[in-house]
Amino acid sequence: METILRNEFYQRGEDTQRVAGMLIRVAPSFLRFGSVQLAAVRQGPGGVAQVTKQALRYISEMESADDSSAVALFAKAVGQSIDTGSRERCFFGRRRQPSCAAEFESLAPKAAMACLLRRVTARTAALFAAWQSVGFAHGVLNTDNMSLVHRGINT
Repeated sequence: METILRNEFYQRGEDTQRVAGMLIRVAPSFLRFGSVQLAAVRQGPGGVAQVTKQALRYISEMESADDSSAVALFAKAVGQSIDTGSRERCFFGRRRQPSCAAEFESLAPKAAMACLLRRVTARTAALFAAWQSVGFAHGVLNTDNMSLVHRGINT
């Protein structure tokens, strides 16, 4: 087991050896909130439309399938099973009714951007609620550190 030297509360002379740990997040792509900003600056509206459609494609794929690993992980953490409604809302199980993301190919650019905003807002809020329900708090929520296309609590 590896240890690291930490001064947890930045107090002089209080350095201690602590067990090292890592948190790894995975996602189907590296599309971040900042990807939309970058496309807007570098490529204008056409670039934003491309990033939007790509993100919606990934979201559509995730929303059409169950992610049982995320549900199992959370159920184990809280010690109870997860009902179907919560699974769909919070853990991104297969949606009974497809969201606007399922129509990503036929959406006009403005409609696609509105859809992306709605889906990312709902999915990110559910992800943070799941994190907080097991006591995890993210310390750096900035645009280059937030995924547009995360998967439940295992991101």
